[in-house]
Amino acid sequence: MTKCDRDDHSGTFAQTLRSLAFQLEGQTGDQGWLAALRFGVAGGLAEAGETHLAESLFRQIVDANPHHLWAWVGLVEMTLARGEADAAADIGHKALATLANEPILYRKTAEALDLAQRHVEAIGIMTSRTIEAPDDLAFVISLHRKAAKLEDATSFCERLLALRPDHDLAHLARIEIALQSGDNAGAVSFANEALMHHSDHPEIVLRAAQACRGAGDYQRALRLAESAHEETQFAPWFLQLRANLAEDQGAVEDARLLWSKIKSLNLSAFDVLADEAIARLDAAQATQTKDAQGLVAPICEEERHLGLAAPEFDIDRFMLQLDAPQAHNGLSDDDVLQIVAGSDDIPWYRALQIVRHIWLNRSSGLAERLSKSFASRSWPITDLHAFAIEDQLLRNGPRAALDWVRSHPVARRESEAAERLGRVLVSGGFGMLAVRYLWACCRRWPADPQFLRLATQALIATGAAHRVADLLEKVCSGVDEDWRLACYVSAGLSLGEIGETLMACETQAASGAARAPVVDMIEMSLLVSDLNTAEGYVAKLSKDAGRLEEALISRPRATRVGTLLNEARILAASGWDEGDLGSNMSAIADFFLPARAKVAKQALDVEPPQDVCIPKVPDLIHAIWFDIPETSSEREQLLDAWRQVSRRQVVLHDIRNAQSWLRKNAGSDAARAFAKAPDCEQKTDLLMLGVLLVEGGLTLSATQWPSRDVDPLIDHTEEAGFFIDGRGAVVTDLLMATPGHSVIETAFEKAVASCLDREKDHRWFKTGPGLLTRALALHLCDEDSEARVTLRALSTVRRLVHPYRPAIRPKIDGGAQYP
Repeated sequence: MTKCDRDDHSGTFAQTLRSLAFQLEGQTGDQGWLAALRFGVAGGLAEAGETHLAESLFRQIVDANPHHLWAWVGLVEMTLARGEADAAADIGHKALATLANEPILYRKTAEALDLAQRHVEAIGIMTSRTIEAPDDLAFVISLHRKAAKLEDATSFCERLLALRPDHDLAHLARIEIALQSGDNAGAVSFANEALMHHSDHPEIVLRAAQACRGAGDYQRALRLAESAHEETQFAPWFLQLRANLAEDQGAVEDARLLWSKIKSLNLSAFDVLADEAIARLDAAQATQTKDAQGLVAPICEEERHLGLAAPEFDIDRFMLQLDAPQAHNGLSDDDVLQIVAGSDDIPWYRALQIVRHIWLNRSSGLAERLSKSFASRSWPITDLHAFAIEDQLLRNGPRAALDWVRSHPVARRESEAAERLGRVLVSGGFGMLAVRYLWACCRRWPADPQFLRLATQALIATGAAHRVADLLEKVCSGVDEDWRLACYVSAGLSLGEIGETLMACETQAASGAARAPVVDMIEMSLLVSDLNTAEGYVAKLSKDAGRLEEALISRPRATRVGTLLNEARILAASGWDEGDLGSNMSAIADFFLPARAKVAKQALDVEPPQDVCIPKVPDLIHAIWFDIPETSSEREQLLDAWRQVSRRQVVLHDIRNAQSWLRKNAGSDAARAFAKAPDCEQKTDLLMLGVLLVEGGLTLSATQWPSRDVDPLIDHTEEAGFFIDGRGAVVTDLLMATPGHSVIETAFEKAVASCLDREKDHRWFKTGPGLLTRALALHLCDEDSEARVTLRALSTVRRLVHPYRPAIRPKIDGGAQYP
């Protein structure tokens, strides 16, 4: 059933319930069946959002039977839904007069009083009986906090912690009670205990820092305050605490800067405090300046000639100061610009290192100002061009870098400059232009491995991996064998020639001509169902070989190949038989390898039969590009590129609205799963699947640059279109489907469930290609399914659309690097 079908049925049911409600309003009597029917209809109307009708039925029930507990509860909830908290509290009191022994009525009445801002009355209701449930204890503590009567909540905190030792609210309240009573040492003790359970809880960290400040431990208080994320809702209070700590230690200028930052937030709760603090600090600074006059002698000319006035630029010390807080000899933005301007001996690659560091970790605005400063240096022309291109790649993306190159024409006779331009072309999704340029570079520098590597990437990105063999044999024969084998493996995996590629690796490794790509050989062995050979290669891994190898040994589930290896071991232990896929539905549902085997039996590039009426994919292209800043001109260029190659409407999705969109269109579980997804990639996968399920169309979950008209490919797709890569997996970069398609529905349900369960599997298996492959295989096993699919090789779409690597997302001034 599609979402449209579900919506139609929901509307029909709601109309039926409304009709029943109107009929029931005219019925009299207290027959049991009539009350039960009223209650069922009222509950259904409440779920459908028909609060007025539901309230009317609940009221009829309690009028006829004042002892109907759940009708009273429903009446309170419907009144609250109308926003009338005082009226809901009055209803709660009436209910308690009749049903004085029902705990839920005490809770509902107190919740109404809480929403009516009558916190003391709510405390009275809740404490008029013995409280045992942990949730009720936590609610009472929260009421005491709101009523500013925390000192009376001590016993509730102790009772709650006895039941739930890690309860955050109880820990927080204990710290606050100690702070209010002036017991700073006790507050620190409670804070230490709380941090053992909740080291990243922003409010607990804030109270812990305040406790340390009260106890005189300024250094620890500062460390805690600076550890807080800038996006937390408590950020202004952390800034205030840092300002107070700076003033406590006599750092007047730092304190003033922090108060100025607080003032710039334009928060009414802090305006008066900030004005008073700035005035106080200005007065203190003026006094310090006056006292210091005449105590510092100017630098004499002899000292200038000795170089004492301008010490040599120390890049390592400078990089350390960039990360240090200003209160600990850190550098302000003006300090950074002044130091850079006064240092003429910074080479271009060091300058790029400084800009990159500040772009990623400190401030996009400062990085831009530094970039302009470095661009005016008197470096050699080749260094100026190198810095400018790399800087454009970093901050504005490859298309902007190529625009800069075109506006600054110069012969690139050196291999380093040519390689840089080659990276620009590959990163920018320039397709055959990148292939032609890099093929020419390979001819000019036939022994340079970098050009072979880039040319291989360009050929794969355009769906022409089969040409890598000619490149290796006819052009780049002088490149070292290790590089040649690595490029051969990349092409072989892209083409799906797993067995042949593995055999070539084994031959090369046996002859000693090239170093064996052990990780790739583990994966290829698993893909050809040879676990014993894969285990042999695992035994050859060394932690010293690299980060991936170390992770495969120490944290295998954190890697794609490690998770694949774990799958193969489980399947082998369970006696899974690849030859009997039809009876292995549970294995296909849970594991990629059986699903891959099932998909591999399906023919690719199947066109829909022309004599059958097939629902077409909606004329929508959904761009889900969470890795590009919302204000980036690069984003607009990508959108324009897609609009030029398709008649379809291009819809841009914003991560800031994604959770609310999912809650509205896919349900609360989907919204909670999105919130719990641990990284941006998994959030992208969830939204992609949700959008396809609800609206249908073509989704772009990764940045892709189109080079030709894509409409014919979409128009010749059945109800869903999937692209299969050389490893046999469904790629998630581009997906097509009609709304409510069964493959997408299955994948979405599994992705939501895995995120809600906080599964630790690698993203590729949890929400990405591995999951889509399993969902597709289950569909192919269902012979009764009427939903259609079109399967194509990834190379088909790579002739039209190429991978694009956008600029690196910066740390925006006052914001976070990633959403």
